Amino acid sequence: MENVILSEGNNEFLNIDPNKTIVWTGAGISSDNPCNLPLGNGLTDAFLEAMLGDRWKDFVCVWNKYFPAIKSSVDDGGVKARNALVDYSPSDVDTGVAWQRPRLEYIIGEMDKIDKYFQGITFEQDRNRSRYKRDSSIKTLKHFSEAQPCLNHYRIADIARSGATVVTANFDTCIEKAMGINACICENVDDTAAVVYEDRCVYHFHGVATDKRIDKNLGATITNMSKGLSEQFTAKLKKCFEEGYDIVFIGYGGVDFFDVEPFFKSLSECAYPGKAIYLHYCRKGDHDKAIHSQKNYEYLLEPFSKQYICYGLPEELFAAIWNGYDAHTLIDNGINAFDNTKAALHGLSAVMEDENKEIYYFINMLRLCSQLNISLDFFYSDWTDRIVQIFNDWKGDGKETIHDMTVVDGQKNDGIIEDLYSNNWESKKLRNLGIGKELTPFISKWNVNHKTELTRYNSIKKKAAPINLVKRYVEMSCDNIRNSRNDEESVDIN
Repeated sequence: MENVILSEGNNEFLNIDPNKTIVWTGAGISSDNPCNLPLGNGLTDAFLEAMLGDRWKDFVCVWNKYFPAIKSSVDDGGVKARNALVDYSPSDVDTGVAWQRPRLEYIIGEMDKIDKYFQGITFEQDRNRSRYKRDSSIKTLKHFSEAQPCLNHYRIADIARSGATVVTANFDTCIEKAMGINACICENVDDTAAVVYEDRCVYHFHGVATDKRIDKNLGATITNMSKGLSEQFTAKLKKCFEEGYDIVFIGYGGVDFFDVEPFFKSLSECAYPGKAIYLHYCRKGDHDKAIHSQKNYEYLLEPFSKQYICYGLPEELFAAIWNGYDAHTLIDNGINAFDNTKAALHGLSAVMEDENKEIYYFINMLRLCSQLNISLDFFYSDWTDRIVQIFNDWKGDGKETIHDMTVVDGQKNDGIIEDLYSNNWESKKLRNLGIGKELTPFISKWNVNHKTELTRYNSIKKKAAPINLVKRYVEMSCDNIRNSRNDEESVDIN
């Protein structure tokens, strides 16, 4: 790979032919005025605050404290002696010192699962219907469609009008608006969400905010992303690569390891004749530091015969690759799409009574703690009392309520009942409440109905499954993902 400092020397070798170019974009192109959409942490924090209320920074502090140990245990294959853990404060979240977060797709996905779970339960008592009512959190992302184009979008639109294919991970439709397309109707092209203009389209491989079924189709969750890029879409990309297309990555971090990374890593090194150009954003004077920084995106360039990492600003890259741009005047209509998204997220709980709002936050924290193997003791000294109150609400609602809460569609682990029955942190306090014993008949019936052998070991026999059984389920899961199987049995296996 060749390092290119855009502000130095002649960069004519980076020139592209738009008719044989794919422009691949991510959130980095949409952060400038007047678009002002967030990068990953900004949106993650907005969802965490909506989920957890005032305790969201405490959650981030705990995650940052233990994340190095979690990562080390994953990387090394086991827990080893580690350095002293660092305590963080909410001010460290504000200043960016505590910068680690769980994956955005994970946070959005878990909140979406709980939303859908409670939407599928019909409580008999009016109080419980009000207390556990859920609106869709993922639908708040529809406000991304209100964003206005910045100069990056106009530059990409100019290249697209001259023949380039545009592929984006973004939900917004700013590129389309920069091209003069304001309707931005979502279509399915090559089995991928797209907005069509004339005989070309902008591919949104994680979905688009104008999709009428945004809560089902938006690839903002790990469940949707794990389906991978569609076979038709990847076949189209490969055909372009074989024909010598260049590919330019702008504002894209390259950390989509559920769909994009498996695809590009499946391609042979230097197999395609075109060049790959990646913009590593950095300001003047920071080039040396950027060159020596860790790069999680190099796999994107490896399939191409010519590989360039370009250090500098977007306008410097645009000037280097092509000069056929029109003059543009930015329009700011005063709409801040991200502020509207945050307001919609806040509105999910704002209409609740204070008591119900606190239960809402607690259930969300219970879900995250259970799934991430974090003790609730970090956040609630009275968490056992809260669980008893909530469980009594459900148990006393009606004779069918607990039953209904254990037979909802989807994976058993999508429901909060499973978090109470088989929580990942194995709390003695929770076991001593006796809730697990009350739930055992319902969970056992669920396992029998779903006939998932591996689940029976974990939930009924309470012991580790034989290694050969685990390996078989791993192979089945990989096969399901490769072939985009999404039936109920395959989802359970995955």
